[in-house]
Amino acid sequence: MGLLRSETMKYAWLILPQDKDEAKAYIEKIGLAETCHVQFDDMNVGNMHREFRKYIQRIDEMERIVRFMTNEVLAKNPDPTSPIVTCKIEEYMRNSKTFHLDKVESELTKEYSQFVRFQENHERLQVEVVLAEEEKEVTAYANTLLGRRVVESPDTLDVPLLDDRRGIMNTLAGVIDTTSRDKLNRSIYRASRGKAYATFQDVVALQQDPKTGIQVAKSVFVVYFQGATEGDGPSAMLTKVLKVCQGWNANMYEWPRDRADAERRLEQVKASKQDKEKALEMFQSFLQKELKQWRACMNGGNSKIEDYRLFLQARESIIPHPESL
Repeated sequence: MGLLRSETMKYAWLILPQDKDEAKAYIEKIGLAETCHVQFDDMNVGNMHREFRKYIQRIDEMERIVRFMTNEVLAKNPDPTSPIVTCKIEEYMRNSKTFHLDKVESELTKEYSQFVRFQENHERLQVEVVLAEEEKEVTAYANTLLGRRVVESPDTLDVPLLDDRRGIMNTLAGVIDTTSRDKLNRSIYRASRGKAYATFQDVVALQQDPKTGIQVAKSVFVVYFQGATEGDGPSAMLTKVLKVCQGWNANMYEWPRDRADAERRLEQVKASKQDKEKALEMFQSFLQKELKQWRACMNGGNSKIEDYRLFLQARESIIPHPESL
């Protein structure tokens, strides 16, 4: 029965009804009584057949959702002056009868699924903005490398060597981590046996890696090589160089055909990037409003997420939780 008892304790049987709401009402009545000193002891602790197993699993899942949302609110709370309000036990006890397990489970599951979906859309928009910024850097680099497209005879020296009418040159462009730039250059040289030439330009501002989300230094590159196509498919050189670039986790982008194409695409990419940034900003604002609802105080008491946590703890305390479950 435990230690440090001021009075002699006796065993007594307490048989609760199957209905979970009635069982909770009895336990609260006994626990809140000032003249009733009771220690509950589960008599079926050694029995593997637990009638309340499904309720434990439901509560465990709801507690997992509450822990997840608490971490998200604390990590993404832009306003430190509005933290999660806790420790208002008396206010919670006055409002505890408004909580019901089925209703709380339904609200938590619905809001959690909605938040996860919002978070996935937010991450997708972030990746799209980063990719648009990288493509803008590629097209800007193309503007500095490509010459003016002319329409003279292809036999004159004024025609750029990369003119697609000749069909003798091909290009691959992309963006790579600056720390891997020299390694990529050597790999391309070895794989092509010196028949491919790569040029690089470092991006001044740090770029966010769309795969890891970490701010890193990036470099734009373009690879020139002979043999654009073989029949109906890509040439062996193109396939080989592309595999080398992908092996070093480079993000590949289409290289403009000429200066005019580069200028046109640069304007398109800039406009697309601005639209994506506006959409991301609006979505971030909407996401913060969703998180603010979890910090909101209910009836002058704790925050909504804290009341959910206290409610689940109270429900779990009246259900034995053996280690075997």
